[in-house]
Amino acid sequence: MARLPRLTSAGLQANIPRSVDFAGLRGEAAVGQTISQTFDQMGDFLFKTAQKESVRSGIERVKTEGAQPILEAMQAQGGPRGLEEETAYEAANKIAIAEIQTEAELEIAKILTEGQNNKTPFSAVQSQLKSVSDGFPAALSDIDPVSAALLRTNLQGKTEKAGLRYSDFWSKETLRTLKDRQNIASANKAETIIGNAIVPGFDPEELENDIKLGAEELEALGVRPENLITWSETVREEALKNNILFDFYQKDLGEQEEFINDIKSGETTLPGMDFETSIRFINGLLSPEYNRNKRAVEAQSTFIINKVEDLEDVLENGGQIDQKELADLLSDSSNVINYDGGASSTAARGLQDTSNFFGELRTKSLAELEAYVTNIETNGFDGALDTPEEVTRVKQAQSFLTNMRTEIKNNPMGYAAKVGLIKRNEIIGVGEDSRLQIDQGALTERLKQATVVAREYGLVNPPVFFKDEIDQLGLVLEKSEGAVKLDILGMLSTIGESTGEVLTQLSEYNKSDALVGGLVTIGSTQAATLAVNGMDRLKNDLTPPGFTSSNTDQVFLDVVGKHMFNAPIQQSAIKDVAKAIYTELAAQQGLGDWADNKDESVKLYEQALQLASGQRIVMTDTGEITYGGMQPIREKMTFIPPNMTVADMEKVIANLNPASIEAITGQKIDPAYPEKIKDEETYKLFFAGGNQYYISNVEDVDRFGDDVPVLDVDESTILFNPMDFLQPMPEIPGPEVKSEVVGTINLSDIYSNEADETPFTTAEDPSIETKSGQAQRFAFESASSLNKKQTQKLGKQIEAGIQSGKLDEAATQKFVDSMPDKDDPDFDADLFTEYWEHIIDGGFGTYQEWLKTKQ
Repeated sequence: MARLPRLTSAGLQANIPRSVDFAGLRGEAAVGQTISQTFDQMGDFLFKTAQKESVRSGIERVKTEGAQPILEAMQAQGGPRGLEEETAYEAANKIAIAEIQTEAELEIAKILTEGQNNKTPFSAVQSQLKSVSDGFPAALSDIDPVSAALLRTNLQGKTEKAGLRYSDFWSKETLRTLKDRQNIASANKAETIIGNAIVPGFDPEELENDIKLGAEELEALGVRPENLITWSETVREEALKNNILFDFYQKDLGEQEEFINDIKSGETTLPGMDFETSIRFINGLLSPEYNRNKRAVEAQSTFIINKVEDLEDVLENGGQIDQKELADLLSDSSNVINYDGGASSTAARGLQDTSNFFGELRTKSLAELEAYVTNIETNGFDGALDTPEEVTRVKQAQSFLTNMRTEIKNNPMGYAAKVGLIKRNEIIGVGEDSRLQIDQGALTERLKQATVVAREYGLVNPPVFFKDEIDQLGLVLEKSEGAVKLDILGMLSTIGESTGEVLTQLSEYNKSDALVGGLVTIGSTQAATLAVNGMDRLKNDLTPPGFTSSNTDQVFLDVVGKHMFNAPIQQSAIKDVAKAIYTELAAQQGLGDWADNKDESVKLYEQALQLASGQRIVMTDTGEITYGGMQPIREKMTFIPPNMTVADMEKVIANLNPASIEAITGQKIDPAYPEKIKDEETYKLFFAGGNQYYISNVEDVDRFGDDVPVLDVDESTILFNPMDFLQPMPEIPGPEVKSEVVGTINLSDIYSNEADETPFTTAEDPSIETKSGQAQRFAFESASSLNKKQTQKLGKQIEAGIQSGKLDEAATQKFVDSMPDKDDPDFDADLFTEYWEHIIDGGFGTYQEWLKTKQ
């Protein structure tokens, strides 16, 4: 056996069995092999699974702790240990490089942006970029020098490109800055040089010297020679043009025209220009400027002439012109006198003469002006109308008279103030209680002015208000509710004798409110209250059911229309106010539809029409007396003034005679006519409107247009105021409430229980008022506590005052009515005497008002 290897090498082989297969061993070997393979697979799986878990843990650690902190920690421990740290190290290294590179790129972009915004010099930007390429990789140098070197190389490439981009920007910026400095310098130099050319004493040699010095300064700033030549030529040309324009502007219009003609004729040329260039300059600049100046002068002349015409219209309408404005026109016209042929100057001087002429016309009254115009129309100003100026003045005077008549008709007080006849003052103010009130002092002055206006302009009734005051007052009344409206109308009643004229003026704005004011003034406060309350209901669309024209027109015609056909405006006012009164009464009485209550409705509407017409029934000691409204006279329904009765109207007829008719109306009548009128009942009284009546012979009182008016000897209808044919009579007594006739209306008394408790019965008619007959007698016997001698003395003084005109009889009667009866607890003999001495001395006011001044 020991020699087997040597023999084997010689090619000999041992004769031994090559393979012995034992069945039991083979099975065990197969099982062991299978187990070995299984363990190998399991180990390999576990290794790979552990490897993946280590990699995942390493990456997760980078995510959780951050790249650079992990790198610094591993550097501190001498490097990574194990698969997990190796994985974390590799991942952190890659992330750190990316983070640092991103931060570096952002910093590079920031440096470029700030550099461009702040115009940072290129060298400073280069330094900042180098700090980025060197500084950012340093964070990896100790951890991973290889990665740090690669990052440095990469960043150096990026900073070099960024530097090139900024270099391009900086070059352009430097060039632009230099260009700006050149432009600013060249502009400043050019402005200075051109400015020197438009001052007196301009010298062309100084211009050339200034241009030369300026060019040298610009050359030092780097301006190219070709640009300097262009700059010099441009500045020279502009300087010369501006100098020519400056000299041209100093010339007047004639000199400008002469200068242009000299150039165009070739007689001369402009400085620094040949003939053709001079012509182009003239046509391009000087001729348009000359034409503009010429048009401006023409426009100035036209303006002056038109302004003169406008001011002449003002003068023709009674106005006045500002003397300063006239002086300005004269001055302006003198500036253009050489260019418009003196037209504007002639017009301005003519305006001065016209102003003086109209100033003389304004001082004349209407009658004086009418006579003056008639005279100059016939005789001219010197006995003949033979010059154009005189014809013009006559036409101006005629226009002035026409305008004067028109304005006096529409607004006499306003016209008087415009021409300087009166000076306007305000008579209506607002009291501490926010209520409108009359300033009595201002009213006194206004009444004096109204008297002057009426005298100057031949007006029958002196106007009190200006038109705009009436318009404003009418607007306030239109918008006011019932209580406020009554308060305002009551205020107007305190004006006194001129209240009627005020209401007449107001009727032109609102006839219904004026009529209600008239009701307040005559003492029909209850009717006025019903009217304004009804107006409020109508404003709120509360028209009574069935109150239609088909139901009401015939009633209105029978009660009012047939008897006031000459006064359509007054008819309309009565109709409107009656509708308001009916509306309030129907609401108070709970009256239903007209058709269901026809008889009651007709009766109530007739009552409303009578109330609106001013009818009042006054209870006296001797019985009822009916004032105003529609009442039968000689079997014909006739409108009677609110302060008169049927007996008064019959007395008017009885008092007619030729002498009284001529004395009162100025008209002459056939002496036999008055007696015929008195004797024959077919002669009836007809209302003509306003306060005027006439008498007419009529057979059928229900037929229109069938009457024959009484004429004077000239065949003109005789119109008269019936009050003029009565003997002096006491003032119509007012209602029980004393504050309703004089002074401001007391609203608490207006809304009394008597008014609130309507509906009215026949025995309690709203038109019936009560007052003691004692106060109606114009005497002093009631003051029995006075001694007889003292009473007689007062009576004589009052009678003497009335006869002399110092005291107004109607006003004095008001004061008598305001006195308490002798049985009244408030009667005081001493106060009685003192009060009447106050009245006799020219004082004013009712007894109650006077007492307030004593408190």
